[in-house]
Amino acid sequence: MQRFSLVHWVAVLALIAFYAVPIGLAIAGARREKRQGRGLGPGFKGWLFLFVWGLWVGFIAYAFSMLGYYWGPDVGVAFGVIPGVMIVESAQNLLLGVALVVLLWLAMGKSRHFRWGWVALVLVAVVNYPLNLLMVVAALNRQDIAFDPFAEQGLGDLARWLGTVLFMAVWTVYVFRSRRVALTFTR
Repeated sequence: MQRFSLVHWVAVLALIAFYAVPIGLAIAGARREKRQGRGLGPGFKGWLFLFVWGLWVGFIAYAFSMLGYYWGPDVGVAFGVIPGVMIVESAQNLLLGVALVVLLWLAMGKSRHFRWGWVALVLVAVVNYPLNLLMVVAALNRQDIAFDPFAEQGLGDLARWLGTVLFMAVWTVYVFRSRRVALTFTR
């Protein structure tokens, strides 16, 4: 086993900073607001700061995962076996990316339509995985190709999807119940 080099430590510290700095900024903004005695005001502070930061991180992660997926060797094979499903899946992925970009645009513009943009993103994200899974299974069964998605990919994809649904449910409650969100998105 190799020793932990300086490069490894720098990577670990960068990862910690990637999460700690935004959390620290959110806490500092909320404390400053409280210290000034102005009460809860509009702006990207507290939980809303973390929420919008998470949207940006999610967008970057989604972009890189899609690039990795479509540049991978399996996609070419899948387009040859089930081209119709792959075209629909590509359209679904594009729709999810567009919904994320529109939501970020609404957030940065502090638009009053932000909440409904969030609902649109949630609906597209929640429906994407089960719809894609059903299309793939149906298309392969029509071609008499045996395919058990849970045997092929394990329950990992299902667990990630359930985690996404739970994550989005919690943030949906925040988006619709938060006073700061109501005060910030007014344009």
